[in-house]
Amino acid sequence: MKNFILLIPRIFYFIYQIFLGLFDPNIPYKVKFIILAAIFYILYPNDFIKDFIPVLGQIDDIIVLGITASIYKYFSFINNFKKDFEKKNNNKNNEKIIDGKFRTIEDDEEKIK
Repeated sequence: MKNFILLIPRIFYFIYQIFLGLFDPNIPYKVKFIILAAIFYILYPNDFIKDFIPVLGQIDDIIVLGITASIYKYFSFINNFKKDFEKKNNNKNNEKIIDGKFRTIEDDEEKIK
């Protein structure tokens, strides 16, 4: 029971992230359409399996929610990966390279003698 109680804030945070994803310009329109279609499917009373059937009616909603969440997490992971990759490439372009010679202290001591 304690683990379930700790899961509740994560569920609300995930729903919040999906809601923000609808307004994120980096997420493609097809993913946004899938999210909206899934929300419509879950809220619409005439599902593939009717909701008045006690257990089976909710299973299809859970499956649609799980598939939609997986698609959203996949695309958000890809977008974050692309952002990090671009950020690393931009930092590499801004680094300065200084040419120089390498020498050791022992070489200097031999020249002095």
